[in-house]
Amino acid sequence: MLTTKSLLAAGSVLCGMLLAGSAQAEDQVVAVKQEFGKLEEVKEVVWKASASAGFSISTGNASVMTFSGGVNASRNDGSNKITLGLKGIYGLTDIAVFTDSDGDMKANMDSELTVERKRTAALLLGMFRYDRFFSKNNTGYITASAGLDLPASKEFFGGGQIGYARQIVNTKMHVLSAELGYDFNYTRYILPEVPPMNFEQNVILHSARLYAGYVLSVADHTTVEANVEALINFNVAHIGDRDVGAGQATRVNGQLAFTTKVWKALSLRAATMLRYNNAPGLTTLYPFAADFPGRYNQKLDTLTELQLVVNFI
Repeated sequence: MLTTKSLLAAGSVLCGMLLAGSAQAEDQVVAVKQEFGKLEEVKEVVWKASASAGFSISTGNASVMTFSGGVNASRNDGSNKITLGLKGIYGLTDIAVFTDSDGDMKANMDSELTVERKRTAALLLGMFRYDRFFSKNNTGYITASAGLDLPASKEFFGGGQIGYARQIVNTKMHVLSAELGYDFNYTRYILPEVPPMNFEQNVILHSARLYAGYVLSVADHTTVEANVEALINFNVAHIGDRDVGAGQATRVNGQLAFTTKVWKALSLRAATMLRYNNAPGLTTLYPFAADFPGRYNQKLDTLTELQLVVNFI
């Protein structure tokens, strides 16, 4: 049961996160929550399952609809843990379009003004992770993931990771973990309307993975999570219409999340996430000239979301 004091504290943290974060319109992407292995003392096999959902809509001068949701499930026998996750986001925006039918460069009739509905977010991501606990603080992990991100021009992306995780601090209130490993990523980019002669649609990156995660648990009802992941490529690749060398296609993912239980199995979650890609692909929104500097997708995507989470098990 939450006290008045804890509710006020939770509300303050939530408001601060919502004011600080912002969702990008044209190149919105969801950063997947980075899970790291945590050894739990269990006497029998433990199953966990949860689902989350979020929705926002605005009408009038700004017409935007966004849907987001996900499901997670895990099995832990004390020495081995398997985690499955699926997450997605979809957004539509109505944009006013002016068609100069009489050539006077002014809108003077209703037929010259139309509304075009554009997809401004479309991401789906599935993930599998296996953790093998060698001791209380030492873990080996393997992951696999696959999905799509259409506004970021990714028709399909998938890959896997393998590495070692170490819990630096592990108490009832604080968990601090670090991971070191290898990341493999394959991306199939959407062809631009007028693709360059040297456009490469399929890109493979081999990267070193560095990760740090922290969880603060307040009693049994509130958690604050913060994590950051860096993927530093060590191979040369051709992305879009240019070559990138080792370290030039580095990606950084970060997240700050606040979760509090509001009633039995129901929780409220607020999170702000960012994803940075130093070598994004070519945008497919418009046909750009070969020398136009803005022909690539933006390097930084951010997302702030508020969701209800239901724990089934």
